[in-house]
Amino acid sequence: MRFPDTDLAAIARGYGCTGLTVRTPDDLAGLTAWLDGPRATPLVIDAKIADDGGSWWLAEAFRGHS
Repeated sequence: MRFPDTDLAAIARGYGCTGLTVRTPDDLAGLTAWLDGPRATPLVIDAKIADDGGSWWLAEAFRGHS
């Protein structure tokens, strides 16, 4: 299943959380900054994953079901 790209970090910020989008390991610097800070709000991480065909076990589980 493919979901439309949604900015979950922006939605989290709209609810008063700290929102962080992670696409690369370098993006985790925001996590370090949050951990080093006062942590006054919950942290929501929107981890974007690669589109490489999906999980092998899901493909196997749904093989033959179209």
